[in-house]
Amino acid sequence: MFKALALNSLSGCIALTLFAACATKNRDTRDVPSPWGDSDSSYTPPEQKDSRSPVDVLFERAQREYAQGKVVDARITLGQVIHREHWHLPAQEMRQDIEYKEGLNRVTYERHREEYGEHPERAEALYLFLRARLLDTKSVKLSDAERSISVEEEQALYSDAYRLADAGKNAEALAKLEELLAGSPMHISGNRLYQDISIGTSSNLRITQKKLIDRYKKLWRKHEINGDAYYLYERALTSSNEREKVIGESLQRYAREIAAAADYPGYWRYYGLAATAMEAAGLVAQDAEDAANQKRAYLKLAELGYTIAIRSENLNPEAYHGRSLALRSLGKREAGLADLRLANDLSSPPSRELLLDLGLTLGGKDASDAERAEAEQLLKMSAERFPKDSSFPLALGAMYKQAGNPDAALSAYRQAYELATKGSEFEQGLAEYIERLEQEIAERDAPQNVPKPAIE
Repeated sequence: MFKALALNSLSGCIALTLFAACATKNRDTRDVPSPWGDSDSSYTPPEQKDSRSPVDVLFERAQREYAQGKVVDARITLGQVIHREHWHLPAQEMRQDIEYKEGLNRVTYERHREEYGEHPERAEALYLFLRARLLDTKSVKLSDAERSISVEEEQALYSDAYRLADAGKNAEALAKLEELLAGSPMHISGNRLYQDISIGTSSNLRITQKKLIDRYKKLWRKHEINGDAYYLYERALTSSNEREKVIGESLQRYAREIAAAADYPGYWRYYGLAATAMEAAGLVAQDAEDAANQKRAYLKLAELGYTIAIRSENLNPEAYHGRSLALRSLGKREAGLADLRLANDLSSPPSRELLLDLGLTLGGKDASDAERAEAEQLLKMSAERFPKDSSFPLALGAMYKQAGNPDAALSAYRQAYELATKGSEFEQGLAEYIERLEQEIAERDAPQNVPKPAIE
């Protein structure tokens, strides 16, 4: 999917719908000489229009009032904003924060718990409910490691299993993982790989999924106050080829679990909540009611979950990468880029996905010249590290084309074409694009037909 999209653009953005209402200002009428000669008619300048909606004007007033220390006035104004536009997320967040500082967090939580009960299908209700629940939860304790084998044995068994799976020897990989999990039952990477291989190689998906659910339900019951165990159980519940159909149910289960015990130890429960919210944001139908606002709510929920995970364990690159995606989707490019750099720095060595994402972000349409130069160097180095991967020359081609350098783009696209799977739909599409680009360059370089001067 990336390869097809990269031909047209380097990065996506969220389309927010702005509703404008016109507010009339006092008119400054003055006499101006008529351009038509002597006339007593006077000229009235066009009315200045305020593009802000009445709700936006009220919200800005609430912000000013709060900045001036008028907390009661700000709360009243926020009430007016929410009365007019109930799912106005910035107003709801600001009201929550004010109430929290005033010691009214229980009132806040009960109000949003009630709203979520009435509107469980609304992303905004889910986000505001969990945000209210987590105002006190800045971080959680990490789960205690339970193991009967050494860390070195863990690493060796997991490396062997990963290598076997990568070579297509799935039965042997699963045997290694069984050995690993017998000695270290809460090894997250080992459990995730076990789930993925089991589902990916299953001849009867329904039976395999039931076995996984039973296995991880037992693990969760045994470690009930361990949020990581719940994450693995929830992952098993949604381990089907039709995952998009169960994302909403998964988020509701996460909401119930976290509401019941937000402070249980476990980095991965909040990571799982955030990752699921990111998936939900990508599944919001464009024609859904308030689609942009609902998508934004899911993205904010993802940012919240990743932030709690990061504060709990600030050396794990996965949450930084996830939060980077959420922040960039919310239009916070600089903060997202900072998280993406951290994710790469914390990975040893950085994965293909992280390197590609960093290269695409640095070389995107909002990039500076210095960032594009950095992206070019990074993508070229990554192409050398992954010489059989067409993604990096493809990304270089898209960056060059966007920067107005079609010749360099053509060279990069030809390199990507050589690496493409022969006979694939991607190869065919890329060949057609290369042909169009060659034609574009030929037309640019063709001699211009300058008409000869007429002979007198």
